[in-house]
Amino acid sequence: MENLKKKNRLLSFLRDSNKKNFFQMCKEVAILAYLRGEIPKFYLKHLYKKEFKNWKYYLGTRYGNLIRLSKVLHKPENVSIISNKLLFAFHLERHGLETPKMVAYNLGSRFFYKEKCHEIGTKADLLKFFENTFSDRKVDALFVRPYSLYGGDGIFKLRATDFADTLDAHFEHFMKGGFIITECIVQHPQIAKIHNSSVNSIRFLTYIDDTKEVQIVSAFMRFGTGSRIIDNACAGGFFIGIDMPSGRLKEKGYRLALYSGKEVFEHPDSKFKLEGFEIPYFKEACDLVKKAVQHIPDRLIGWDVAISTNGPVIIEANEGPGLHISDMAYDGLLRNEHIQEMMRNVLSES
Repeated sequence: MENLKKKNRLLSFLRDSNKKNFFQMCKEVAILAYLRGEIPKFYLKHLYKKEFKNWKYYLGTRYGNLIRLSKVLHKPENVSIISNKLLFAFHLERHGLETPKMVAYNLGSRFFYKEKCHEIGTKADLLKFFENTFSDRKVDALFVRPYSLYGGDGIFKLRATDFADTLDAHFEHFMKGGFIITECIVQHPQIAKIHNSSVNSIRFLTYIDDTKEVQIVSAFMRFGTGSRIIDNACAGGFFIGIDMPSGRLKEKGYRLALYSGKEVFEHPDSKFKLEGFEIPYFKEACDLVKKAVQHIPDRLIGWDVAISTNGPVIIEANEGPGLHISDMAYDGLLRNEHIQEMMRNVLSES
């Protein structure tokens, strides 16, 4: 899969008519190699395009790895909660933070619902378990996520009307792994107008600065495409930066090179123009992630927040968020004073 990504990224670069001229690209690559202390392979993801003029301010692979592995930024006790969706859900619910309502979870063949353990041995047992769960909860659908995978991997939806076939396909996954089962988020109707197959979420990047204040470094919004139920860019969706003061979408979004790498000005399915769209409950979403940091005080966290009909809901958090996407949405994170401070701390650590 990784080789396929590299191949598609290279093909996207070679076919792109929007490249800077050859000598300009060589100059920029040489300067980045000197500044970052690495061969800047990340340049081929997007920085070669004419519109990326702030290329010096992009973190790159080495800085991204230093951030991800930093002991200054990340503490094991925080990471253990963030990296496990089950612990994360329990922790947020315990402290009254808005998150999808947990219905059940499993540890292999053991399924836990309403403080009871149900041993599942066959597909028929699993079917009966969910028949009873849907009957008891009286919901139209349930959302199923693995504890520890990222990028939308392993996520699927069970619908009350036709869940038998889905369970048949995922039986072995259930028996070998752990999944958290939650109620589905009812997306705000204004956002559903843009795309309603997936719950489209905001990625906030929070940082606890040297004075212990919580800062929101950047935010971008993700949208799914087609009939996919997830909005991740690595699963075919796209992302677009958010103007922080106003909570409005910026002019254009981006798709990853694996999915053409093209700019996006309107949603490809609904044709909804993106620029200037005001995100409902945006201030409340900012307040929610700042509050959440008080309960999980890791210094750098990527928060995924959906906007429901009643306000913001935290879906999950990431101790190692995909900073290359935040880089693109913000047009170079190193332009941000808080990221500059963070990098001073990380580089002195190394």
